[in-house]
Amino acid sequence: MPHDVFISYAHQDQQVADLICQTLEARGIPCWIAPRDINPGQSFAEAIVAAMRSSKVMVLVFTSSANRSRHVVREAELAVENAVDIMPLRIEDAVPSDALKYFISSHQWMDAYPLPLEEYVNRLGDAIRSHIGAPGQAPVAAATPNPSPEARTSGHRELSHKAYVTSSLAALVLVVVLKIIIEGIFPQVESFRTWVYGEMQHMLVPDERQIPIVVDVSDFRDDTSGVDSGPTPRYNLDALIQEILKHKPTAIGVDVDMSPDPNGPITANGIRYITKGDPVFFDACLRYQAKTDVRFALGIARSIASRPGEWLGELKYQSLAANIYVPKTGGRVMPLWIRLSQNGTTAEGGDTYCRSLAAALANITDLPTDHAWLTRRLEEIPVAQGLSFGAFPVDYSPLTRLKSDYTVRTIDPHVIEQRGEIFTGRAVIIGFAASPDKDLQDVPGQQERVPGVYLHACAEYTLGKRPLYQFTQSGRVLVDLTMWVTALIVILVVLPYRDGISRPTLEARRKWVTTAVLVGCTIIAQFIMARRDHILWDDFALVILYVPIHHGVHEFVRWLYEYLPGRPGPKIAASARGGLSGKTKNGNENAISGGERNGADSDGPRVVPKPDEEVEK
Repeated sequence: MPHDVFISYAHQDQQVADLICQTLEARGIPCWIAPRDINPGQSFAEAIVAAMRSSKVMVLVFTSSANRSRHVVREAELAVENAVDIMPLRIEDAVPSDALKYFISSHQWMDAYPLPLEEYVNRLGDAIRSHIGAPGQAPVAAATPNPSPEARTSGHRELSHKAYVTSSLAALVLVVVLKIIIEGIFPQVESFRTWVYGEMQHMLVPDERQIPIVVDVSDFRDDTSGVDSGPTPRYNLDALIQEILKHKPTAIGVDVDMSPDPNGPITANGIRYITKGDPVFFDACLRYQAKTDVRFALGIARSIASRPGEWLGELKYQSLAANIYVPKTGGRVMPLWIRLSQNGTTAEGGDTYCRSLAAALANITDLPTDHAWLTRRLEEIPVAQGLSFGAFPVDYSPLTRLKSDYTVRTIDPHVIEQRGEIFTGRAVIIGFAASPDKDLQDVPGQQERVPGVYLHACAEYTLGKRPLYQFTQSGRVLVDLTMWVTALIVILVVLPYRDGISRPTLEARRKWVTTAVLVGCTIIAQFIMARRDHILWDDFALVILYVPIHHGVHEFVRWLYEYLPGRPGPKIAASARGGLSGKTKNGNENAISGGERNGADSDGPRVVPKPDEEVEK
């Protein structure tokens, strides 16, 4: 029977094919469909070949079943051989197989979901009637067909790839700028960093050979309530020190303020000391230091801002002085030194440095940094006019062991004798480990506040073992950018635009992969930096928190990139086997050019393009 349309389908989709046939014929478009139009006794193959020769359009009912059907592939090949235009009508979200894609990838598709099928078939009928009624003209139809999966990926590939890379980099820069702004506006960010700093301490492994010993002399107080009974007895301290020296420690420090007191009742050589025995005790420490290789450090606090010769009352005691200042920084840093500027109170008129108790015990005077623009071990923080301190990050990994196994609470030299082996080769700090509330300090990663003597002990451990690094602002930005760019490169390598994956599916996968790569790389990088390089990257949690913000900014930037005026819109793949040219309703000439592919010439099937109003100009 005379017909214009050949309907190709898999036998599983016969009901859908029959509905399409009925709808088209109701609109006056004669169709050929098997098995209805095969005469009794006629060969199927012969009937199909003859019907294809007399057809103008082949409607391919594309489903997952058709994708697997060898007969549908043969019919598509037959349509190409007979120069019959193919109009794929996709009933479900499926991607054509390689065999079928070879014949239909260059053709314009129409998606027939999710609306009722009848509406799409009516639009298809309008497109077919326009096409066969005016050959040589681009069809005018009410349908708004969508590009094929091949067109969605291959045709859009260049723009999408460029848009993805460009929008990702632009979003990256915007997120980093946004991060810097937020950090400058909201002080809560610094509190969050302190919390992260405490959590990162768990990544550090303490070296028990370097943990100092704390001799807790809290029993000098009246009772366990911590009521101060007056100055620490110098005679008793001297007895403890003499016993400790027998076991060859590396250094001995006293975390007690021994500064002269202007209001003190005792006067010796015109200097008001806390106790009458202070000069005698200081002289004894100088003798011990001269006779042994043990370093001594005596705490000062009240006289930090005084001349060096006044730190412990006389210039000859200057070498024993060590500041026991604990800054109110949440325990993240401790001072390496206190600096008196040249505008301060120094007699010489130049800058003067008073080392900390930890620095004196570890015999450290400065912490040079190899890459000062990237990382730092030391940061100068102002305290008051003319007074500042060099702050370094503290390793609190030994704190638990320090309190449980390396603290000796006693004022009895005999106890020191019994525990003698523990002091050998270690620094020793004498102080109050059962301090009243006023002496307790906040420490990152600890639920309870900690006595100051333990902060000094951890600071000495940090300087004696291996100082920690922290990133500078430029270092943070560089590491943040490195993490994001690494994630982008991994995504482009693992999930490039490729055939068989629709763009929405690919973008969803990329979003998940971005999150996984960033989170994974960030955690692994921080673990390696903390364990191997002793770098504490307190930004790593912020980078993870900014991932969803990056996704939103990325989508917005890509939208601007693709849809702002002046940007090229999505492109539909041109025919790879043939061409069709014509004029749109506006009179603009459009052409979908063809060429040779796999040895085929340009006499292949004509491509049914978009309706006139949607043909790209």
